[in-house]
Amino acid sequence: MTDARDRFYNRGDVVLRRSRRGLVVTWVQATRVVHDDVDGLLLWLPVGAGFGHRADHQGRATREEPIDVVATRPLLAGQWKNNSVLIWNPTGAEHSLWWFFDANGFTGWYINLEIRGPRWTDGQRRGIDVADLGLDVVVAPDRTWHWKDEDDFAAFTDAPGYWTTADAVAARAEGRRVIALAEKGGFPFDGTHCDFAPDPTWSPPELPPGWDSPPR
Repeated sequence: MTDARDRFYNRGDVVLRRSRRGLVVTWVQATRVVHDDVDGLLLWLPVGAGFGHRADHQGRATREEPIDVVATRPLLAGQWKNNSVLIWNPTGAEHSLWWFFDANGFTGWYINLEIRGPRWTDGQRRGIDVADLGLDVVVAPDRTWHWKDEDDFAAFTDAPGYWTTADAVAARAEGRRVIALAEKGGFPFDGTHCDFAPDPTWSPPELPPGWDSPPR
């Protein structure tokens, strides 16, 4: 595997956005690059894009579970459903910002609190890794907001393989910082990208061969 932090991705590249708990991959999103520069990486995740996730023996997606249980769940290939998403990964921040779109257009934002790892390449595959911190913020188009998944966030703080108390404190602080931007209508809550339309030549990105290979 080669560290790819010293290069930018090209518009239209397929990039895997991969959630990890240590060496355990919990989900993988196949996305297309919209823009990439020193400020951050903007990715497009349309309905129909490749999406891999851990599931129980009945094929149901799992949420937070003890890490030794998560590791036994199969990583299944499927497709992203319901809403297309534009994902902004700002450089140096411990969150990503998601714009949600349905068939009628923009429906709201989502602040995903996370710890981001380095970019990577592995053969023909390239991607970024994140450690999801379990706590999120939902922001409506009128910029009203609420915390999401607080019970799971509290329950798994300091659980083996999950976030620490220090991580939890930092996640709350990061959430409040971004909420303050939403409340005052600052970027990226100023209307930017709310009318986004992808390149019409782009097909939904697929999970490439080896997408479920263990991290190295």
